[in-house]
Amino acid sequence: MMISSSTDFADGRGRMRKGRLRLYEQIAQITDQKIRNGEYPVGGLLPSENQLARFFSCNPLTVSRALQVLEDRGQIRRQRGRGTIVTANGHASKTLLYIGEMEGHLYKNQFLALCAQAQQKNCKLYGLAPPAGDTEAFKQCLLADLEHAQGAILQINFYHEAAPLLQARGLRFVTIGHDQILPESQPGVFLVYDTARAIELAVDHLAAEGHRRIGLVTHQGPGLTGPAHQTYASPQNYHYRAYRTALYKHGIETESGIGMQTDDPGELVAAVRALCSEPGRPPTALVCDMDYRAHTLGRALASLGRQVPRDLSLTGIGDTPWAEAMTPPLSSVNLRLDEIAELALGFFNHAPSAADREPLREKLVLRVEPRLILRQSVAHFPAASDHPSQGDFSLNQ
Repeated sequence: MMISSSTDFADGRGRMRKGRLRLYEQIAQITDQKIRNGEYPVGGLLPSENQLARFFSCNPLTVSRALQVLEDRGQIRRQRGRGTIVTANGHASKTLLYIGEMEGHLYKNQFLALCAQAQQKNCKLYGLAPPAGDTEAFKQCLLADLEHAQGAILQINFYHEAAPLLQARGLRFVTIGHDQILPESQPGVFLVYDTARAIELAVDHLAAEGHRRIGLVTHQGPGLTGPAHQTYASPQNYHYRAYRTALYKHGIETESGIGMQTDDPGELVAAVRALCSEPGRPPTALVCDMDYRAHTLGRALASLGRQVPRDLSLTGIGDTPWAEAMTPPLSSVNLRLDEIAELALGFFNHAPSAADREPLREKLVLRVEPRLILRQSVAHFPAASDHPSQGDFSLNQ
């Protein structure tokens, strides 16, 4: 059978008709049809890649790429020395339920990454956004949606509300989210954003650029009151602890920061003024524990006639669309949401064994190494400009 690499693909009778699929996609589609109609039964072997290449009159590499599409969907599994095994006929896809926020800072990007992985693995993924403050309504919605789910992906913010219901149903689930709110003693599989490592990477980068006065912009510490520039340093704040550890690694003793109670731009302008008016020398760079804080901070600085990075270098955490929306674009640490999504969907990629159906009695925590994405929000701060007569950044105007 000859297949055109541009516009032709076979119909159900082996004839060619016009289409827009690329060659490897055409081969994947035809092979998928043969799996679905039973010509290649589940548990059986596909013809070898060389045999398929001769059948389709194409390069074996093209066949390999087509088979990769089917393997990503979970329809086949390639084993060295044995061949390609048909593992699913494509009719019965898993239905998974995502429980968590789907809008806002990181959550929308995470949900979209999960949807993309679900599509690749031939799964159906539905989302349930818990209603704010109504625990009983949330439980009722969750119980109704669980009737049709074979597994669940749970955002860590809602672990305590949802996990008991999932466990009572004997439903397999994986939990994803921020490491600072990880349940301490609960068993389960947890895929966490390694924000502590992300903050360390941000501080590492600023220190490598010559900065020795590096501040932190985070949320207000629990139980702390007072001006925002005095309420960031809480030992209960996971981000603050990571920041202090990173400074210590570089031998930096001086710390500073802003603890935000709200994200009101006016509050942030006042906080920046106060921070840079403190006795001693103000910071030359700030690590924002979320990109949107950096975005708001950038606007606050602009309203004071200051520029990033000329007057103050900034880094963010998350590598969200906020980073690209800034002027200049924000250097930010990518938390690898795509890899988290791939791991989460991979958890459901095989049929559960008898052991899988048993309640998990241990806690498994997986962290994906973050990656710093460099843009234009950090300037080099040479050692010479640390001289008292140079490099001061004051907002007392």
